[in-house]
Amino acid sequence: MKPGKRAIVFLALALAGCQSTHLDIPPTASLVTLRLSCTPATTPLIRDLAQGYQREHPELRLVLDLTSATASQPPPSEDTGPPVTITEAPLAETGVWSAPLAYDRLAIVVHPENPLGSLTLDQLRAIYQGRVARWSALGGSDRPITVVTRNSGSAPRQLFDRLVLEGQPTTGAARLAFSDATMLALVQADPGAIGFLSLAAVDTSVRPVAVEGVSPTAPTRDYPLTTTILAVAATAPEEATLAFLAWIQSPPGQAIVARRYLPLD
Repeated sequence: MKPGKRAIVFLALALAGCQSTHLDIPPTASLVTLRLSCTPATTPLIRDLAQGYQREHPELRLVLDLTSATASQPPPSEDTGPPVTITEAPLAETGVWSAPLAYDRLAIVVHPENPLGSLTLDQLRAIYQGRVARWSALGGSDRPITVVTRNSGSAPRQLFDRLVLEGQPTTGAARLAFSDATMLALVQADPGAIGFLSLAAVDTSVRPVAVEGVSPTAPTRDYPLTTTILAVAATAPEEATLAFLAWIQSPPGQAIVARRYLPLD
């Protein structure tokens, strides 16, 4: 065979090989942006849930666009901000769309050295109104009580005012904590201190006490300072966000919820 013909044969074979080769090109993941407004306490939960949702849906490229919300903000409209707010505090506004995601508990915490076992709601109310000033009046040691409260407008403060104080003011002698970290530090540093925060934020530097004889960590629905974490919006969310919220309510989503909060029934 002449050199020119040999080259033509090789080229034909090469082309034939190319024609028989099938390339599997993976589809491009669909970009999905979830625009959510979260209170500080719920932000870590939503990040965990978004990671779990992404693992279960590799066909999506999930972008989580989070902004900070306070419990006192109304659900933002589509014209002024993210359409869905994740909050653990009840909203005064009516006529909004909402969906439950989890249960949270407001834990009452004291210094680890405080032997107090339980408080009634009446006793807790008396402490925060300044009507009980020493632990000895509650069967404890003869220490003065240091009342620590959260800043006005925060979700824990709104819950405490509604569930415990029932609209009555906190004593003017109370110390003010502007974050969960500050609350933990103030209570841990003072053997006579008492405070409150989300159960998800409690660590070993403080000790939660029972309320009405029920521990905040008990696997029961009887704890009196329980609230629902809600997704709220002025109108029903867009389809992608709605699918994410529905997944949170499903067993895989609730398994992630249970790492920090109480899952839905």
